[in-house]
Amino acid sequence: MGTWTSHMIAPASDLIPIPREAKENLTDVMGSTLMINPATAICMLREFEQLKKGDVIVQNAANSAVGQAVVQLAARVLGVETINFVRDRPDLQSLRSDFEEWGRGGPGTHVFTYEALSSRETSSETKDAVKRIANGRPIKLALNALCGKDTTNMSKLLAPSASLVTYGAMSRSPLSLPASLLIFRDLKARGFWMTTWYAMHTRQQRAALTAELARWYAEAILAPPKANIITLTHDQQSGEAQGQGWGKKGAGKKGALSKRAKYGGQAGKEEGGGTLNPPLMEARVEGQGAKVSRSGGAKTDSKFAL
Repeated sequence: MGTWTSHMIAPASDLIPIPREAKENLTDVMGSTLMINPATAICMLREFEQLKKGDVIVQNAANSAVGQAVVQLAARVLGVETINFVRDRPDLQSLRSDFEEWGRGGPGTHVFTYEALSSRETSSETKDAVKRIANGRPIKLALNALCGKDTTNMSKLLAPSASLVTYGAMSRSPLSLPASLLIFRDLKARGFWMTTWYAMHTRQQRAALTAELARWYAEAILAPPKANIITLTHDQQSGEAQGQGWGKKGAGKKGALSKRAKYGGQAGKEEGGGTLNPPLMEARVEGQGAKVSRSGGAKTDSKFAL
């Protein structure tokens, strides 16, 4: 539809209506990520392993936008415990508190660092802690948005015949798996891309998923990640804000976004903010098509997700 499109005409059949009872509580931040991050999370939780209440899964990039949705939906919808890996940081304890909130109402949410799993001094202790959490339950699903050595280490925690689902590669390193995991433990390495899921499912299935996600937002089962709304203008102040929001690269450059301020992978940016997502669009169906405007333009009667 074009990144900078403010208005467009689209066939009504291309639009998915958001249920009337949910749309009043749907913010622009929720709407802008509705069909990407939480959709990715619930599809990965449902479509690779038959998880049941009381199961346990593991994921990396766990404080990314998708990772946060995974924790919330696993806890509050599926009743599944999560083991979450993140980068070490000075405010790790504060982040642990965030995870406790995201996992509220579920069977358990646990946080470890990549460094604790890879370090010779702490690796054995971390693996033992994971075993105690699992308590004999097979860890049969791992969600990977990172790749590289940290994913290799995480994959070794999985049970035989488990699924490692890759939906991002934020480390920019290849996915490397020991042959022994495939030969002796029958590890299933799969990939997932939400765009492909939409292409392979009917409009009715896409609408059902959208309605479900909107309802979870409306009922506070699901909450969006913290976000700063930046108005894109050409003045210096906006350029500086964009630079600060997306890392030091490009900070202070007039009207310039850093290289990270672009539409990223499904996981969003793990540290210092999320993916710059298109804002929620509002639409009015008229005849054979629908006029669509981005939020901030003229208000309309019904909200639609593209």
